[in-house]
Amino acid sequence: MKSSTSPPPPASASILGQLPRFLIYWIPLALLVGLLLLVSHYYEYQNNLEQIKTSESSYAELGRHTILREFEVITSDLDLLVQSASLRHFLDGRGDSAHQSLTELFHDLSAAKGLYDQVRFLDESGSEVVRVNFNRGEVQIVSAEKLQNKGKRYYFTDAFKLKRGELFISPLDLNIEHGELEKPLKPMLRVASPVYDSAGHKRGIILLNYFGKNLIEKLRRAMSIQGAPMLLNRQGYWLLAPDSADEWGFMFKNGLRFQSRYPQLWDEIERTDEGQLLGKHGLFSYSTVYPLSQGTISSSGSAESDQPSNKTVDNSDYSWKVISHIEPETVQRLQSEQSFSATIQFLLILLLITPLTWLFTRYRLNNLQQYEEIRRNEALLNTITREMASGLIMVDQQGHVIFSNPEAEKLVQLPQAELLDSRYLELFDSSSERGFEQLEQALERKSTTRIAEIGLRQPGEEALPVSCSVVRLNAGDLNHGRGIITFQDIRDQKAMEKQMLRAETMTALASMVAGIAHEINTPVGVSVTASSHLQSQSTALRKIFEQGEMTRSNLISYLDTVAETTSALYANLDRASKLIASFKQVAVDQVSESSHAIELKSYLESVILTLRPKLKKSHHQVTLQVAEGLSIESYPGALSQIISNLVINSLTHAFTEIDNGQITIAASLEGNSVTLTYRDDGCGILSEDLQKIFDPFFTTNRQGGNTGLGMHIIHNIVTNVLEGKIEAESRPGEGTTVTIVFPNRKLT
Repeated sequence: MKSSTSPPPPASASILGQLPRFLIYWIPLALLVGLLLLVSHYYEYQNNLEQIKTSESSYAELGRHTILREFEVITSDLDLLVQSASLRHFLDGRGDSAHQSLTELFHDLSAAKGLYDQVRFLDESGSEVVRVNFNRGEVQIVSAEKLQNKGKRYYFTDAFKLKRGELFISPLDLNIEHGELEKPLKPMLRVASPVYDSAGHKRGIILLNYFGKNLIEKLRRAMSIQGAPMLLNRQGYWLLAPDSADEWGFMFKNGLRFQSRYPQLWDEIERTDEGQLLGKHGLFSYSTVYPLSQGTISSSGSAESDQPSNKTVDNSDYSWKVISHIEPETVQRLQSEQSFSATIQFLLILLLITPLTWLFTRYRLNNLQQYEEIRRNEALLNTITREMASGLIMVDQQGHVIFSNPEAEKLVQLPQAELLDSRYLELFDSSSERGFEQLEQALERKSTTRIAEIGLRQPGEEALPVSCSVVRLNAGDLNHGRGIITFQDIRDQKAMEKQMLRAETMTALASMVAGIAHEINTPVGVSVTASSHLQSQSTALRKIFEQGEMTRSNLISYLDTVAETTSALYANLDRASKLIASFKQVAVDQVSESSHAIELKSYLESVILTLRPKLKKSHHQVTLQVAEGLSIESYPGALSQIISNLVINSLTHAFTEIDNGQITIAASLEGNSVTLTYRDDGCGILSEDLQKIFDPFFTTNRQGGNTGLGMHIIHNIVTNVLEGKIEAESRPGEGTTVTIVFPNRKLT
């Protein structure tokens, strides 16, 4: 027999002897896992950052719409007053009743809305004629002796210049009373429109003093999710700032503006209407709001009570910047959390792959030892048979040709490489019915079988008639040998199939490892976020405690937060623990070949849990119909691989055009037989394909990367490991049912 001139060295049985080869497998695998996790978490970080940017952009836009909606309410209220019959009657001089009616209208509007500090009618000189105040939830009608003249205020002079139907909206600034800023600070927006009597004479203005704090609070509520909301006027002064000390710089004349703190950012924000800027100062998401509609006029306003405005401002010049700001520490914390999560996942995966790699190393070293033993036997056979005048081949337990001498190669007219890649029955002509039947049965007999004549196939020629003898080898005669036929080695073909089956199993296990690792990421990530939140809340409570400002409500709120957070931590860590336990059980069973008692329903639930990463990408459902407490003794690793392959087969083939597939797994015990029924409602199988589904390498989706070994593996496991039977039933469009019957080893 011809063999390699440089066989692998024998493997050492000691742990130290196995360690170098273990490291050869383990180090590249660990590096690959680390690289994959690094790439995965980089893209996950970018995705999370993009989600934050999208969210913050939407909050800025929401703030813009909040302002516009509020302006619509204000202008609608003003228009209601300007067009009211009560005002028209009053301007036409209908006496005290008209004055009373107008006062009641102002009173009702102020009470119903609660938005206006003052509702006023000012005559041509700027004197207040009717004024209603809203103070701490109560409406107050101001008596005649307390009415004031506002003729020198910029909002009166600017509004009184307007034509019929035009509106004046002042800048959002702080209210001034008696020449000084009112304390506490009262942000105010003044909206006015000139009014005319029936003769067309301008008689004054209707003026609404809108509580600017109401607008700011609505803006804060709409945007205060994660980022800090800001509102800037056109000159960059803060109307709303994270630090209230920065607000109203143009009123206090302190020069505090956005551009004094972020000069480079302001250039871009001022130049464009909307956008996002990410840098060393964090993430800024901004949008520009133009509150003035067509026909609405404003002015620059004045920080002095008796000074006119500097200029008139039209709707294109009156603008505010709505900004949502996330601090750089938040962005850095996101990156740190991703790095921490990646590290934890990497360590968990290393804990999983280390024992598996060790088992694989032991398996490989055992194969190398067997290979060395076979090589020595081959050398012995080669010495014995080299000079024989008859052709000789040896076949293994599976009927593969594992040895041939030179004379056999000459008779078969095949080179050794092709001969040793064949099954022994393929060398003979099946048309020789009696001889072929004898040859099929010969290796089952204990005595030597002599066949007088049988056709030996010849490439491109007629069969060569030969006689042959078949000797069955007893166990121990020659390792791995089943029989000798005097006069094609598919040992490699069978070995290759066995290796591919093993590779398929390892690939499925590796996929399970990756899927479970990704699944664990979610509860671990939530736990990290929850613990981070709890830490920040604890820090905040400590701070107000040390400052002596802690109240009962602070403590109750903190205790509620602790309860909610610890509940979330326990739920997510418990979920991760169950995932790891299920995967550990199934993984150990898959590499173990021993049988033991199992509680069937809970074990199948564990197997389905390990398939969750594949199932969660779809809307398919798996239902178990197994009685509680049903216990059997069998090979759990075999059952795990059968169920996994069946589910994956359904996902790959049955549900290609179905979004909500149903998979049902039922099991029952009848006597000493376990019946396992697997059913899906997928597309079904054609009758001509149904007959071949258990054949090796048969697949209807090879272009999708399928090997065609899935159902063949299931068949081998059922028949060889479980010692059972398997049948499949299917019709196109009606789904597929696979029935497996195997013995309960408790009773066998």
